[in-house]
Amino acid sequence: MSIASRAPLPLPSAACSYHDPVLVDHATGRVDRAALRRELRNRATGSAAWPHHELLAHLMQKVRLQRRFALAAVARRAEDRARADEARAALEAQAHETAARHGFDTAALRFQRDRYQFGTLADTLRAARMRTLYRRALEIAIEHAGTAFAQAAE
Repeated sequence: MSIASRAPLPLPSAACSYHDPVLVDHATGRVDRAALRRELRNRATGSAAWPHHELLAHLMQKVRLQRRFALAAVARRAEDRARADEARAALEAQAHETAARHGFDTAALRFQRDRYQFGTLADTLRAARMRTLYRRALEIAIEHAGTAFAQAAE
């Protein structure tokens, strides 16, 4: 890569933005060489053709910028996935603890879920979280009752 392609260039006209055409795959951050060749060919021919060295410097700068944004988005998505997995595991553990605290009683769990869904606690700030928690705790209690019933039947 030449020094000319690393030097910041002035912004091109408004008709040409740094995000169009897409020269980098946004899912992986890899350079799309076919798109790069196509863009090079399109801009190097015609009446408004750029000098070759300026065109290469401009396109490589655009590729670096798009690649930086794509890799940042990939890292952000990975962090979001890890955070979501952690929250899901915490909800599962808390739901299991809640079901055990209620003695795997489906009536009590259903009552609590309905309080947060329709009753006096429906308008509280944590109602959505508690509805999700009690809904999952109720599912765990039903599974527990099903396994207990199956063991008793054997």
